[in-house]
Amino acid sequence: MKIHEFLTEKTWCKRNYAKDIMGHDVDPTDSNAVCWSLVGAMVLCCQTWEERVDVACKLTNVLGNRRFTTFNDNTTWAELYDVLVKADV
Repeated sequence: MKIHEFLTEKTWCKRNYAKDIMGHDVDPTDSNAVCWSLVGAMVLCCQTWEERVDVACKLTNVLGNRRFTTFNDNTTWAELYDVLVKADV
């Protein structure tokens, strides 16, 4: 599944890879996770290391040298979604 098909404004978070319903930090693959950051969604949506590398390369082509976590934590949902669609991830 592509990240832009998985994440929504309501399931996206900042400052943690994933959070549970109480807002606590959890692993992106934890069954209690209800929202994910860009990197957390990469972990959850990409089944293999090769898929993660492919997604990271596509995102880098759009974001340039910006760190994924810094971008995630300092952007809006609209900007993030636009990057995901442009990167086709």
